[in-house]
Amino acid sequence: MGIQHADRGIALLRIVVGFWFLKAGFSHLAWTPLPWVSPRWLEFMPKIVGEHAAKNPFPFVQGFLEQVVLNSPELFAGLSSLGEFAVGLSLTFGLLSVLGGLGGLSLAVIYGAMTIYSPSSQGFHLVLVAAMLIFIVTRPGRLWGVDMLLARIKPHSFLW
Repeated sequence: MGIQHADRGIALLRIVVGFWFLKAGFSHLAWTPLPWVSPRWLEFMPKIVGEHAAKNPFPFVQGFLEQVVLNSPELFAGLSSLGEFAVGLSLTFGLLSVLGGLGGLSLAVIYGAMTIYSPSSQGFHLVLVAAMLIFIVTRPGRLWGVDMLLARIKPHSFLW
């Protein structure tokens, strides 16, 4: 009985974290006609990245943010928005939840490296990294998710 409750707890956490990513990605996208970065996010994102770059204690991260990300703001704003949205869809609906966990892990590590100077951000991103690792290992989409149906077709797939 305890294991079933743990599975339910992890599935619930997957849905909550997924919805958070889905909301973030959706708010950064414009749907004209295909999803891509909204003008509002395209204007705001470089300011945020510039602030994080200026405060970042690691020269490699600071240089990457300043020389790569800020030189291609539309590309990185779009990729981060689509990434958040895809991770959100995956985790919220339990669809290819292992891939969603991997995508979320990537975003959490990148955002964590960008905001490492901030103690509150460190804690948030550490918890997010831990949650993504748990999602990758436990395959939580097999409970209350589309992965449950996919697992009936191919039970040993690493994707669900």
